[in-house]
This record gives sequence, C-alpha cells and structure tokens, in this order.
Amino acid sequence: MNRLEQFRFGNLRRRKVRLILLTVALLVVLSGLILLLMGIFGFRSELVSISLTDQNENVRYNGVGVNLDYIPNVNLVRNPSFEKESSYYSMTVVDDSGSSLFFDPDEVIASGINTSKAIGAPIRIVSIDAAGNMQLRFEGVISGYESARLGQIKGVVIPQTFDETEHIVKTVVLQNTVSALTESGLVYADITSEQLVKAYDGGNVSFADICSNDNMIYAVTGDGIVFSSADGKTYLEMNSVDSNRENFTVKACAATAGCLTVITADGGLCVYDSGRFYDVPLMNGVKVSAIGATDDMTFVVSEDGRVLRSNGGFIYSLVDTGDIYGSRTAKTISCSNSSAYILNDDGSVTMIVPKGASGDEVKLLKATSGTGSTATSLTVTDKGQIVASTDDNTAVIISDKTGDSVTISSEDLGVSSVHYCTGNRIILMSSRGICTASVLSDFTLAKDIPEDAVQTGDICFIETNNSYASLTVEDNGDEWAGKTDPSGNGVWEAIGAGTSIELTADNYDGKSAVRLSGITDNLHVLSQKLPGKSSDLFIKDKFYKISLYMRSDSVPEKGVMAWLEGKNFGRQGITAKKISEKFTEYSAVFIVNDIMTSDDDVRINIAFEGVGSVMIDQIYVGPDSIGESDIPQSFTDGIKTCCPAAIRLNNLGIGRDGFCADVFYGISELSTGTLHTDEDGNTVRISDVRSLEKSLRLVREADADPWFVLGSFTGREQVEGLIAYMCGSVSSDYGAMRINNGTALPWSRQFDKVYIEINDSSSCFTSDVQRSSYVDYVIGLITQSEYYMDLKDKIIFIDGMQYDGGTMTSSADAHASELTISSEAGTEDRDLTFIERLGKTYETTRYNAPRVTAGNDMGEFISRVELDGEFNAARILAAFLGDDTYFVELSMLDVGITFKPSLYGDWSVFEGGEEMKMVFDVVALIRDMEGTGRMYVNVADPMSSEGEQTAAEFLTDCSVSQFDSENGSYLVIANTSPSLRQFVMYNGGKRYQSSAVRRYSDKGRHLNTKSLTNSYRRYNLQPGEAIIVTIDR
Repeated sequence: MNRLEQFRFGNLRRRKVRLILLTVALLVVLSGLILLLMGIFGFRSELVSISLTDQNENVRYNGVGVNLDYIPNVNLVRNPSFEKESSYYSMTVVDDSGSSLFFDPDEVIASGINTSKAIGAPIRIVSIDAAGNMQLRFEGVISGYESARLGQIKGVVIPQTFDETEHIVKTVVLQNTVSALTESGLVYADITSEQLVKAYDGGNVSFADICSNDNMIYAVTGDGIVFSSADGKTYLEMNSVDSNRENFTVKACAATAGCLTVITADGGLCVYDSGRFYDVPLMNGVKVSAIGATDDMTFVVSEDGRVLRSNGGFIYSLVDTGDIYGSRTAKTISCSNSSAYILNDDGSVTMIVPKGASGDEVKLLKATSGTGSTATSLTVTDKGQIVASTDDNTAVIISDKTGDSVTISSEDLGVSSVHYCTGNRIILMSSRGICTASVLSDFTLAKDIPEDAVQTGDICFIETNNSYASLTVEDNGDEWAGKTDPSGNGVWEAIGAGTSIELTADNYDGKSAVRLSGITDNLHVLSQKLPGKSSDLFIKDKFYKISLYMRSDSVPEKGVMAWLEGKNFGRQGITAKKISEKFTEYSAVFIVNDIMTSDDDVRINIAFEGVGSVMIDQIYVGPDSIGESDIPQSFTDGIKTCCPAAIRLNNLGIGRDGFCADVFYGISELSTGTLHTDEDGNTVRISDVRSLEKSLRLVREADADPWFVLGSFTGREQVEGLIAYMCGSVSSDYGAMRINNGTALPWSRQFDKVYIEINDSSSCFTSDVQRSSYVDYVIGLITQSEYYMDLKDKIIFIDGMQYDGGTMTSSADAHASELTISSEAGTEDRDLTFIERLGKTYETTRYNAPRVTAGNDMGEFISRVELDGEFNAARILAAFLGDDTYFVELSMLDVGITFKPSLYGDWSVFEGGEEMKMVFDVVALIRDMEGTGRMYVNVADPMSSEGEQTAAEFLTDCSVSQFDSENGSYLVIANTSPSLRQFVMYNGGKRYQSSAVRRYSDKGRHLNTKSLTNSYRRYNLQPGEAIIVTIDR
C-alpha cells in the first residue's frame, strides 16, 4: 500500500469513528429527552402515576338518589280539612273463643291503643304456616272490649286416684312444677303435667299445709313432720314427731328463702330448723290466724287484727294498718314476690307493699265488699294481677289502683276457688273441674271466629281512625271557656260557652268537614295555634293568603269571621256577611311586614256570634302565589338540582301510623300533619305533603324513578289502591282519581323503574321468619293485582328488614340497609384517614347486611345515607364512588327539612342550607355515570425510590375510581386529605374522540378544564378538590 492509500484508509477510519460517536451521542440526548419527558429524571418520577385500564370489575354503578322522610307543605294550618288519619297496632293472639280474641294485657297496654276508639275498628289476623308462608286468616270488626277476662281455659288431666268430689285448697310452684294440697290432706305433684301423677305415696300421711320458696317445697303434717321436695315431685321426710312437745298441732305454714315458719293450733308461731321447731316470741295476747311469705319476708295476722312482719323469722314488727281491722277480720294471706294481700271476711283486700326504710304502703282495696257477693279465695299472678273467687261462683279481678273488682269469668263457668299457678296463669276449681286459665284482655268481634281460623301466636293488626271528636263547651257562665280536641291530633279548640264542633260528611273535598255550632248569644270560635312563632312562620315582604270553604243552612246573623291574630302580628282576615248554601271559597290577601315577623304566637280563628251553624272545610294559610303545588318551589328546585337517580318517598307513610287515604289520593292542600321533634326537643305537629300525586310529580320533575316504602301495617286495600292509581284506566276507581287529579297518562308508563321496599317500620315482627314471611306476603299482594303485568318488568322489590340470623330468606330482589358517614374521626379512629374510616363504615355495613338467597346478582341498596358533619366535594365523591362502595347497588342521600316555613323561600328549606346545596351540586356532577361499569384503575408507585408517597399511601388520602360505558369512560380523583396531593396521569393508551379533565373546588365549583394527553402530566389537588375526567369514544 502506497502512502496515498494509507492516508485515505486512515482518514476513512477516523470518519467512521466520529460517525459512530455522533450517533451514540444523538441517541443519548434523545433518550434523555424522552426520559425527561416521562419524568424519570425530573420531579414527576417522585409522584404516583394514574392511568386508565380496560379491566372490568363486573360491578354496575346505578347512581345516587335521595331519601325524603318529609316533603314540606306551605299551608301553615294543620289538618285543614279534618280528615281521618289511621293509627295501627299489632298484637299477638293468645287465644280465641266464639267472637272473642284474647291478648296479653301487658301487650295491649304497651301497644298504646286507645281501646275506646277500637270499637268499630277493622282487624286483620295473619298466620305463618309450617313452610314459613304468611297468609290472611281472618278479618273482622271490633264490637267491644274488656280489659280483663279469663281465657286459655284448659282442663287439667288428673290422676285416677284423685277424688273429684274434694277440692284443692292450696297450690305452690317450684321451677314451673305445680303441687296441690286437697281438703283431705293429700299432696298431688305436677298437676298441670299431661302425665298422670300420683299423690305422695308415703303411707297414711295427711298434710296440714304446703308452702315453697325458690329452692324447695315443704309439706307439713298436722303433727309437725316436715317433708321437702327439690323438684316438686319426690318428697323426703325431714324429721320425726317431737316427743318433747305435747299437743303440738300445725295449722299452716309459709317459707321465705331462709326460713320455714308454721302456725300452731293454739295460735303460736314456730320456726323449723335442723329437724326441730323453735317457738317465736310474740307480743302478749297475740294469737296468729293467717300466714304468708314473700321472697324475703314473713307476714302474719293475729285473731284481733294485728299485722306483723319479719325478715328473719324470729323478730316481728307491727305493720300500721290504721283502722282497717276495727270491724273486719283477716281470713287468708296471699303473697307475690314482694307484697302481701290479705283477704278479709267482708270481701275487701288489704294490700301491703314494703318500702324499706320509708315504711310500708298499706291500702284497703274495696274488692267485692259491698257488691252483694263476698270473695272466698284470693291469688296473685306473676304479673301482679289480683284474682279472687266469690261466693256466687264467679271470678273477679281487683284493681290495685282503684280497688274495684270486675267479673272476668263467663256465665257458663262456675268458679268456686282460685289458686296460684306458673307462667302468669291461675288454677280454678270450677264447674268444669280443675282448670288452668289466664287473665287476658278480650276484644269482642261483630261475628264469631270460625273454628281453627285463628291460632295462638297469630299476629293481629288493628286500624283505628283518629277522627276529631265532637266537642261541646258547656254554658257555665264563662263565655271564653274552651275545650281541646282529645282525639290525639289535638290541634283544634272550641272556645265560647255553648259552642260545639263535630265532624260531618257534608264536605267540599275529601270525606270530612267540621260543623261549628252555637246555641248562645256569645262568640263561638274554632281555633288553632299555628306551630312555632311568627318569625318561624312568615317571610317578610311576602303576600299571604287566608282562605276557607264554607256553607251554611243556618246562617249566623252577623256573618262569619276568619282571621289570624297575634300580639304584634295584629289581625289579618275576612268577614263573610253572607254564607252560601253551597260550599264557596272565602279569602283575603295580606302582606307581612317587619313587626309581624317578631317572636309572636299566632292563631287562626273562625268564629261567629249568636245562634247558628256553619260547615267549614279546606282551610289555607300560606303564600298567595303557590301555583299548582303546595310544595315550596325552593324545595322542588333543590331536588331537581341534585339530579337524583331515584327518590325514596318515605313521606307517604304507607302502612304506618298517620296514613290518611283521603290525603294520599288527594290533590288539594290537605295535610293531616305529622309529628316532629323540634330543635328544642318539643314534639309538634307540622304540615307536610303526603299526596301520592304530588310526590310523583316531584319525582317526574327531577327526572328520577320512584321508590315506595311499605311499612309494617300494609294491607291489601293500600296495595291495590297504590298499584291501581299507578296503572289504572279511567274506568277504574283509582284510575279515575288520578285523571281527576290531572294526570291522564298512567304513572307506570312515565318511569323506567319502580322500587318497592317492604320494611318493619313499627317493629311489629319479632323473628326472622315473621320478617321474611311478611315481605313475601306483601309481594304476593302486589303480584296478585290485576295491574301487575303493567309494572312487572319495572318493579324491583327490596327487603328492608333487619335480620338477626344474617340471612334474607324472602323472595325480594335485593336488601336495603342504612348507614351514617361521619366526617370527623372518633376516639378509636383518630389515627385513620377519612378514606380508611370510610372503608370501615362500608365494610361494617356489608358485614351486617344479610346474605341474600333470592338468587339474583343485585348488590345492597342503601336506603338512607346520612352525612354527619361538614363534607367537602372530595369526601362526598368518595362517599358515593369510592372503592369501598363496590357492593352497593344504589345509595339514597338522606335529605332533611327545617320545618320553619319562614325559611321555605331559598336553600334554607333544607337542613344544612347552603351546605346541602353544595352536596346536591356535587352529586349532580356524577349523574351521567349512571349505568356505567366500575373498572379497575391503574395507580402505580413512583418510579423514583424517593417518591412523595407510595400508591398504597396515596389511596388512603385520595379516592380514585374509573367507570366505563359504550360511549366513553370516567375517571374520578378526589383528595379527601387535609394536605396538597400531587400525581401524574395519562390516558393509558386509550383511543378516543375527545377528552376533558375538569377540576372542581372543595365546594364543587368548576375551576378549569384541560385535555387528557398520551404523555404523563402532573396534577395538583388542594384539600377537598377533585378531578373528573370524561372521555368520549
């Protein structure tokens, strides 16, 4: 190779090396730029990265609804149309006979039923068969009531050796075993057992008396031999005749927990201990004639009427009975666990209740004294019921409060004596032989109950109407005397001597109106105090209207006045000089000023002077311009702002106390009023909306689906009416009602879904079998409706019961629970973040929710989500969208109202005011996500080991959720922590037409919008802020 060639070759080699070096340098620079762009060497490498995925969790998100326990009514008058609302009661049937239904008296009292209003009330009796199916067994009408009657009368199977001609003279109980002493001195053990039990077989033994305490039965012979039994069946001889005692004869005995005491034939007292009897020293001249014992105290009565008691058996103190025994003599003593009852020779009863250091309460009960019959025996049941037999062969119960006696046995049951038994029952010696019976409350029906139609344990539902009672103010010289309606509503008053008010079927709209009458020359007033002060009721500078419908066929000469009046409020109203013979509206409009909105009581009064009468209906006091609805417009607008998926109409009260059919199917400003506890803890009755028509209009305006709640007392009539109103044509009664109310198109065609929840709102059912059977019973009533096919594909049945056993066995499609989410940490959770506490809340709810056996794939419905405390936008989103909500099918946000009509003009109508507005605004942001599927979202750790947070740590501060549909995807990131949080995000390689990354403040206000890119971009979220990413495919 020559020099030139060598030069060329060397130059070529150097150029190749430079090219390689340049190429490598370019690759390094490009890689650096790429890595820098990706954030590996920059600040983004220290942040958690979030990207979308295509992995489906197979969980559907169905949105958020609202729960409405009440819907406010602008009418300030409570029960303005005097309609009849229902009260419901449930009790367990104990027995039946002929036309009588028997119940436990304590259960009747606990139910709170007004038994005087029960006359004429309809009843339904349902039972559950062996397969767990609830069915209607009997329907009837109550025609009478007795607070105490003998029921569950059953004959006792007696041994063949028992001489039916002799009588039982005493019974004792040990561990539910009843032993009886007969006139001939025989003791029969366990006489209420179905097995034949022989008398004590110990030779020729005759017992003088028997007694018992909690551990032992004692049977004592006349010569002082003591036998004991620890089981009430087998008796052991404890001693032999005391040879040191001459003429020792036992007359009676009694036992406390630690002492057996006997009366001797000469009136002395002896205490038995370790095989011997020891004399008890008594006051001079005291000869004991009767003895009894409570759990820890022995009582004795002397022949001269002195009553003594002892705690230990040896030392007795005198009980001060006043002059009770001046003219009467004690016969026997019966004791309960803590009190003594002495039956006297005149049929009266002395009741002694020891009060410890404060002495004894002694009370003489008249009982049968002076009634023409005399009590012959006495016993006290475990419930403290005092029962006696009389010498005319009847059984009576004696009130320990009034002392009066009431016959409780029927004419065909001759009762010669009564004795103690177990289980709140008594033993009778009767014309039917030896019987056991219970003292029960008796509801008599208008017709006999068919044999085997009703069984013990069946559930009886009673419906009474809280109609307004007739009120008459007597003419006693006080022209301003008054009476308050005692019906239970208690909102109307009659004022003025000679004034009367009464319900009448002559009405304008509904089924009732009221007739105000006067028979004297003074003023006759129908009056109601409006709930709250004037500052709570009226809005300043707003026009109000007072109106009512009246007619009269006996027109008062000076006309009728209707006015509002308060000390500072003044008088606002109308005077109608002429009253039409047909119902006509009379009204006036006034404006409210500053002075009128002071803290002042305001009354509405309707009155006339002189003799006459007037029918009154449809009273209204409220804003003048209410349009077609008496629901405040601010309330309707607020609910619409929320864009709920469904509205739970718990305001309707179906199957609950206070239900009123006239209001339910009506459209005018009717409201019976509902009881509410105000902020001061006072129970007041406020006006609300319970109209089905108006409630459904609210649901339709909010573009939601209705969720009906059927309570514990739902019957066929209510179910058929509801379904027929939803679906019926003009030819049906309820369809015609709907059309008359202004809705021609059946409501069933106006909604995509109809949720029906069945729950135990009044806690009537005591077992899981009863609960599930009731749910299926109501579902059966719905499916049997002739209109069911119109709703079949839309109805979702929800079981709202709380099951003790952890399993829902009804055929409902899903179950519903309630939960409360607190924004503040409790003592146990102070170290947890909001996300972690939220997770615990939902996990507890999921754990407590029963296992559903119906075979569907629906999740748990949350019928009420109460947000407790202050919430920001991020926490609201996390509460309804967070990963822990995966098992929830649909959540219902609980919405409360203020019950202060003066606040009905804006967001103050809602509890929380502007805070509730913020909640509504945030919930509305996620309405478009309804029907999407929940996706797994990729939250990755930072690429740098020195990252700010790991992905796991980030997820305890921020809620991250992804939802997909055919049209696109949604990604929600919410910072629930109290600190700034940063992350990087990209689209995960998804293809789409457009995207938007919208950022919202902690109050839910929109801040800005960006596009989602294929590259990582850093995002900052301040506390409470959230990002909602929308991708359109």
